[in-house]
Formats: sequence, structure tokens, C-alpha cells
Amino acid sequence: MDTKRIHKAATGRRASDINQRMNRRMKIYTGAIAVILAVLYVYGSDEPAPVVQRAAEPLGPVDIPTVSSTVPLSVVDRAELAGVRDGSAVERSQIEPDARRYLMRQAGRLVFGDLDKLGLQQGDWDELVLGDSARRGDAVWTLGTIAWWEGELIDGYKEIRGEVVDEAGHSWAFLAVTDPFNLDVGDVVKLAGFYFKAYELLRPDGSLVTAPLIVADEVLSSAFRIDPVTFLHPDALSSVRDYNLSQASRALDSPAFYELLSFVANADHDDVLPPDQLTEVMPSELLTAPDVWRGEPVSLVGVLYYKTEAALGPRGENPLGVPFVWQLWVADNRAGDAGTMLVICLEEPAQVEERQIVTIEGRFFRRFAFENKANRPRMAAVILARNITTFVPEEDTLTPVLMNIIVGMVGLIALGVVLGQWRERRALVVARKQRMRRHRDNIARPGTLTAPRQPSSDDPPGEPDDEPAEQGGEPASDPSVVEE
Repeated sequence: MDTKRIHKAATGRRASDINQRMNRRMKIYTGAIAVILAVLYVYGSDEPAPVVQRAAEPLGPVDIPTVSSTVPLSVVDRAELAGVRDGSAVERSQIEPDARRYLMRQAGRLVFGDLDKLGLQQGDWDELVLGDSARRGDAVWTLGTIAWWEGELIDGYKEIRGEVVDEAGHSWAFLAVTDPFNLDVGDVVKLAGFYFKAYELLRPDGSLVTAPLIVADEVLSSAFRIDPVTFLHPDALSSVRDYNLSQASRALDSPAFYELLSFVANADHDDVLPPDQLTEVMPSELLTAPDVWRGEPVSLVGVLYYKTEAALGPRGENPLGVPFVWQLWVADNRAGDAGTMLVICLEEPAQVEERQIVTIEGRFFRRFAFENKANRPRMAAVILARNITTFVPEEDTLTPVLMNIIVGMVGLIALGVVLGQWRERRALVVARKQRMRRHRDNIARPGTLTAPRQPSSDDPPGEPDDEPAEQGGEPASDPSVVEE
């Protein structure tokens, strides 16, 4: 049995050629669809990939403090001060030892921020110098210049006593637990502690002055408050120096820094960021030419890597009276190592999180040198910011058009594949019918049991009804006829 001939009779003489063409066509269509899907994957979404944040590991029992750090350890019991008297000159010239020891012990327990939690208020000299038992033990503060101080041993403990003169020329007496650090006579200080009594203070020159007596932990270096700056003088930043590593390593605290920060925070928006002067720059440009850009309105873009609330000045003492500022470390990765920015603002930026791309608008102050984690010096551009917002890219008008074209091409290709398969199948069915009809006609010859088939209206035009028998062939016979 010739199986090849039977296969050709069933599938046609060009079946292998048809399969090859179909395979080539399917490969081409598959490759085109793969390319289009790759383009869709790359350009199909404008939204950045979501940032996956790891959940904080739960703390064990040993990691949880037993005492809340928000509760001050120093709490004044007014009953301990019930024996204090300051109604007469004699009473004001004496210090009750038990009450003094008690307040000194409470003052020694103070840490940064405790007085604020205890209701710290600015002291009224006229009220306190008269002696007020209702205010005894209250947390009060005042600003002034330190006139003198001296230390003495009381019951084996060193106490610092001295005098501070406020801006109105009024004297304040103090007892402090800690020696004044890095202070000279005439320096501006902040005196904050517990009000004791009205006191007749004996000065080193032998003179007496009536003053409110404050028991404090420490006398801090400070500055007199300045009025909100709404106009920036052209020479306000002339004293800023950042030309070398030594100058750039100095602390940011300076009169020029506070003046510019107050201007950025309090002046009108159009005065701080004039629309016709606001320039979009990179941090590397500011670091290269700091004198050109100093104090100028600038706009920058970068990734927010870290933000924290930091004390402004020594323990929050500064001319603005704002104890804390927000520091944001932002990097423009396009500039490499020269793309670091230290952004400072008085209020926490709303809806700005770490690892986001942010836009910063403000004034450039100076270069600032710092040491990175690899113990290498780096230079950052200090920006005093007025606006910090999440970066919003410009509207993309080309991508929607490309998306429509790509979707249309995918639809056309899919339609072409379906139509091509349908036509190929239809052609195969028609060809098979024609072959089977010709085969029937070939075996149905005159003299056999079956007469030749008459032409039908369903036959394709031009298709012959009969084909001559092959040369030398024998007429087919009906296997049902038995030869006599």
C-alpha cells in the first residue's frame, strides 16, 4: 500500500508548502505581537512603581521603656515652698535652705524640653519682683545679658549664682546647677527655671538690687529676638563666607542666616519668589558659583532621602524664637556627588515623604561641608525653602497617541491572523472537495457500475467534469462484480 499517495490524495499535492507558509506567517505575527507588548510594557504606564515599605518589627518586652519619656522627671511640689517668705527687706535678703535645696534638686533633673511641658512662660519682672506666693515654683524665662557670676560650695555642692540684665534694664538673680558654658560677661543668655522669690541680690561690688530669683539648671547662650523680616537688605549676606572647606564647615548659625530665614518665612510670596526671577538650576551650579547665586530665588528637583526635625541654634535658642526647624536632605542624581542639597524650612512640608521626587523653591544661602558615611568630605548647597511639593511631571500628549496607534496595530494584526486562518481553512476545504470529486470521476468510467457524474451548478467555473484515463491504465472495476 502506497501510504504517501493516499496522504497526498487526502491533503493535496501542495500540503507541505501550505504548512510552511502558515508556520512562517505565525512566526511573523508572534514576533510582531511580542514587540508591541514590549513597547506597551515600557511606555504603557506613567505612574512610578510603588515604594514597598517594610513593616517595623515588633518590639520585645525588654525594648519598651517602663517610663514614658514625655513625662518630666522634675515636678515642683508647692508644699515644699510653703515656708518661703519675701514680704520684707530682711526676708528678701535670706534664702531658705530647705526650699533652695529642693528647687536645686528639681532643676538638676531637667532635660531639654521639660520646662515647656511644665508650662514655661515669659516672666513679668514687675509682678515677680514684688513677691508672689501664687507664682512660686512656676517655670519662667527671660532674655538678657549676663552681668556676672560666681560659684560657691553650699552643703558640699557647687552652686552658680549671678545676675542677668534684660533689655529693659531690669536685674534677674539666678542660682544654677551647671557652670555657664562658653559664655563671657555681656553675652546674651536665656535664663529659664523655677521662680523662687523676690531677692535682695548682693553684687560683687557690694551694692544691693532687688530682683526675682530663678533656680535654673543652666544659663544658655541665646540672642535677642528680631522682628519678622519682610525686606531683605542688599548687603544682608555680604558677610557669608564659604570659599574653602574650613569656611564651609562652620555652623549655619549667623545673623545673615537668621535674617534670610526670617525673610523667606515672613515676606510676601512674590517678594520671596518673584515669578520673573525664579530660576530652575541644579545643585552643581550653586556649588560652582556660590557668590553668583547667593540669596537668589531658585527652583530645584531631587529625591528626598531623609528629613528630620532639628534644634535651631544651641538648644533651640535663636533670634527667631523658633526652637526647631525641619532639615531635608535631597539629592539630584543627575549631578552625582555635587547634587546634594540641605533644605531648611520652619514648618514640616505637607504630604512629602522620603524616597519621593520633590520640587524645592526658595533662596540659596551658602555651601555647607559635611562628612558622609564613608568618612569623606562632601559639599551641599543650603536652600532656605518657601515651597516644597511633590514633583508632578508635565502632561504627556505623545504617549496617548502612541498607545492608540499601538492598540490599533494590535487589533489589525489580530484581525489579519483570524482572517488568514479562515481563508486558509476555506481554501483547504475547497481544494479537498475538488480533489475528492476528481478522484470519484477518475474511478467512474464508462462500462463500470457508476456512470460519470453530470456537471452541477455548484461546480466551480472552468472546472472539467471528466479527465481522461491515464495512459496504459486499466479501467477500474467494481469490486462487487464477480467474474463468471
